[in-house]
Amino acid sequence: LSTAMVPAIAKNLDEGLAELKKKSTQLMHFFFPLSILLMLCSRYIYQYVFSESFVYSALIFNIYLLLIIPRVLFPQTILTGIQKTKFLLLSSVLEIVLNVSLSIWLASELGLPGIAYGTLLAYLFDKIFLIFINSFVNKIPLSKYLQTSTFCVYSIAACIVFSLSYYL
Repeated sequence: LSTAMVPAIAKNLDEGLAELKKKSTQLMHFFFPLSILLMLCSRYIYQYVFSESFVYSALIFNIYLLLIIPRVLFPQTILTGIQKTKFLLLSSVLEIVLNVSLSIWLASELGLPGIAYGTLLAYLFDKIFLIFINSFVNKIPLSKYLQTSTFCVYSIAACIVFSLSYYL
């Protein structure tokens, strides 16, 4: 979706943003429920497909499922469409530095799940940074290209289900 929307945004910013908002909402309606369902079932799937010894791997899988939260945000598409790509390079460098450093630090604190948490935090930082660039530098608020209420409800639901997946 990100790559497919660049020409529409480059051609007509307002129409492109409206289309991006519509299509990203459609993706949210598909991928968030799927991720939530997988979070609820992953422990049992790992136990059934592999063995009881692999149930711990379901936790790592569930952390990576939380990556759905930053993945349905598309601030980079706008920056590419309006040809302000220097911010993408800066964001990418910061993301990789954060990913490596947080993953190493969190791995020492939490073990293997720490690596997944480091990746999640780095991806979240990347998207938040680019959203701020769009909002403050380019004057394009998040609400122009994201159905924020839908995103918030799904994100909160995913985090709650992730937390509950420890106990189910």
